[in-house]
Amino acid sequence: YSGAIWTQGSPRIEETVYWLNLLIDTTLPICGNASQRQHGMISNDGDKNLVDSTEFIVSRVWADESGNNRVGVVLIQDQRIFSARDVQKADARPGGYTVTGGHGGIVGAVGHEAPPTLTYIPARRHTHQSHVNIARLPAEVRGVKRAANHVAMIQVAIKNEAGELLDSAIPKVAIVKDANYSAERINEDLDDGVDLYALISRNLERHPLAGFVLEGHAPFGTITSATRAR
Repeated sequence: YSGAIWTQGSPRIEETVYWLNLLIDTTLPICGNASQRQHGMISNDGDKNLVDSTEFIVSRVWADESGNNRVGVVLIQDQRIFSARDVQKADARPGGYTVTGGHGGIVGAVGHEAPPTLTYIPARRHTHQSHVNIARLPAEVRGVKRAANHVAMIQVAIKNEAGELLDSAIPKVAIVKDANYSAERINEDLDDGVDLYALISRNLERHPLAGFVLEGHAPFGTITSATRAR
């Protein structure tokens, strides 16, 4: 085959294409597509995005001098080619995708009268270059789990004997937002962390591979209290 097209709902495809960009060990192109107007509506964008991705793949504009993919996984929406690492759905409307990260983002254009064009080549590793693609991942990693009254390190299988990724390889990530406008206190008040304690307890019981993403105050990501920081 010449490449692949991944279709998914518009709110979540940005995360999936970035994951594929890191995970899939291939030298061929992978394009992500979504639709922000339902099929059958006037000016539906889904079909156009699929056609544009097909045109991008067969054009081989993505190939370097060795025939390998030089841009990684891309999201093609509204005739723009986004780098998987630098795209985000900013608004729930057609055309609502924007670039993030400050380093390129839009790598080219497709679907116009001219052939597909690349205007920027990402410098970061991707797909066949990635240090964490599926070929380079170990068969198992260490995890943490609570058994009875103690916490123990355990081995967690993430690939089967054929080298295929297992469901257990996907970690449980808890996203925590401290939504107060300003910090509350700096003293040690255990009530400040009750939600975090509950998440930690559940993850230790159910998910050997788990962690947190914490969104705190601007500009440095600090959180609301010293207890929560611990």
